[in-house]
Amino acid sequence: MKNPSFLSAELQYKKKKYNEALIILNDLITHAPNAKTYALLGDVLKAMGMVSEAAESYRLAAEQTEPANAIYLQRALTLYKELERDDDALLTALRIYNANPTHLDAAFTLCFIYTKRGEYELARVFAPALSGSTQPQHFNLAYVTLGWHVTNSFEKQSVANMFRKFPDNPIFRMMYLHFLHADCDFDKSIMLVQAFNKNSSKAKQDIIAYDNPFHSINWCPDEELVKYSGQLSFLTQEWHRYNRRNQKHVWSDKLRIGYLSSDFYSSHATMKLVSDIFETHDNTRFDITYFCHTDSKELAVSSFSLNNCGNVIRVKDMSDNEVADAIQAAQIDILVDLKGHTSGSRSSILNLPCAPIHVSWLGFPGTTVNIDLDYIIGDKYVLPDGAQPHYWERFCRLPESYQPNSPRRRPLPPPETRSKVGLPDDKFVFVSFNAGRKISGTVLDSWINILKRTPDSVLWLMVASENQQKNIAKRIKRSGIALDRIKFTVAAKYAYHMARLQAADLALDTYPYNGHTTTSEKLWAGLPVLCVKGSHFASRVSESLLNAIGLEGLVAEDFQAYEDRAVELYENPDQIKAYKEQLVQNRFIKPLFDAERFTRHLETAYEMMADRARRGLEPALIDVPALPPRTEPFMTR
Repeated sequence: MKNPSFLSAELQYKKKKYNEALIILNDLITHAPNAKTYALLGDVLKAMGMVSEAAESYRLAAEQTEPANAIYLQRALTLYKELERDDDALLTALRIYNANPTHLDAAFTLCFIYTKRGEYELARVFAPALSGSTQPQHFNLAYVTLGWHVTNSFEKQSVANMFRKFPDNPIFRMMYLHFLHADCDFDKSIMLVQAFNKNSSKAKQDIIAYDNPFHSINWCPDEELVKYSGQLSFLTQEWHRYNRRNQKHVWSDKLRIGYLSSDFYSSHATMKLVSDIFETHDNTRFDITYFCHTDSKELAVSSFSLNNCGNVIRVKDMSDNEVADAIQAAQIDILVDLKGHTSGSRSSILNLPCAPIHVSWLGFPGTTVNIDLDYIIGDKYVLPDGAQPHYWERFCRLPESYQPNSPRRRPLPPPETRSKVGLPDDKFVFVSFNAGRKISGTVLDSWINILKRTPDSVLWLMVASENQQKNIAKRIKRSGIALDRIKFTVAAKYAYHMARLQAADLALDTYPYNGHTTTSEKLWAGLPVLCVKGSHFASRVSESLLNAIGLEGLVAEDFQAYEDRAVELYENPDQIKAYKEQLVQNRFIKPLFDAERFTRHLETAYEMMADRARRGLEPALIDVPALPPRTEPFMTR
């Protein structure tokens, strides 16, 4: 039975005699506080317009019980949100959510506040609950948190929920496919790709426009289609170009080159390729400036510093407009974006009038959508004749390979023994250490065909997650191949990685996204790489690298030829030995690892671009002439 005083206070509240109710409740709380008394006090204070005090009363009401009363916490939460007291709302919502992870309002509050603060990693924790909600505001907030982060399990669950709810929505379909590829979930990903391929050409173009450009090149080998990936917001860049190219610009005797990237630290794949080029630039002809938006934590542990390579301007905390102003202040002639559609990109800066010439190179293997660029740097393999209509940029083709390499910073340790890396001594070892997202169902089925035709062989694969290993093993087991013929491993430190590569016989490249840095690593380690001739930039890179090292015979015309060549090499170990010896002989003669030669070609490309711009000519195809071949090694080990 309720306390007579409480009943009296309740009656006064109902009569809207709030002051009288407040006097009674204050006395009750002084002598015998309980949850209902604090709750009624909250009701009275709220009715009197004392919302902040009401919220505290509801919180105190909840704390009179163990566990805290969820109804009273919810009332407090509602008022904290109304008052925009985010810290109090956050703490209250966490208490509710921890007791009940299905509580949608608590999940929404947490997700909303963390998103508002830009703490997306924390926001994504609560997005899966919201993605299954029937309330539009919940679903929409879950969608806002998405960022194509395949390693985030909460985002993966949100995307799966969204796809199940709206399987025909092209955004969720493309995102779901992205996560399936990351997990090597071939059964589901193949079904989605097959369904995509049944569409008309126009429908395919409309659907792929919802895809992430970096994702699309992993699964779609059609160069005409991938041009439109992410193109939903595309507006013609002609106005940008007209405005930029018609700005007054003072050219100097030295060309001023600017590099824009967040990858200026030693452990990043890009720096493994390009650091020697930065150090080799001719400072009598070029002034080099690095516009660096690399995280400070990466710079702090980097073994390579740009400070000896030119001017360094930290732009990490600048707005796009501030960065553009800094580039203009440096009077940069040619701005080179090293990121494109890769993680951490700030390519949108190039939609501002930064320099007379804007260039894409190295970071992204394809055309860059929605960005004002004049040229893309490639070579005749990755950018062949006939491909120009599928690019927004004009081609600038280097004479041998578009990919630089930095041999001075690449360790070449002695080979690791097979026993130490878990491989059999008496088997032929095929290897692929490319990222799991690059292993398409097509290429895995081709590897299975190779294994069936080479009974005394094993396949050595690097995986990044249990899901990747599980799904690869499932498909291989279903084919009838014994799982003991598959040797799984994980990423390793660079020196050990180079040592263990030498234990294999032949590398099998992926498709439609080749190994890029990983292919040059294998060739540097003396390991032959077999690839299929590609149909877009990302699938042609290994062909470029093999030609630059003198092993063009390892480029197969199609998958049947790829399988036949793998079997032929398995059956002829002397041919494998000859290829390995050829790699050792060519390592310091052929162009692939010749950083100085590459730099001279790159600098000629810049001069040819600048010459056209100085004369008021529009960007057009540039084919850089090759220097005479080397007759002596460019370095020794």
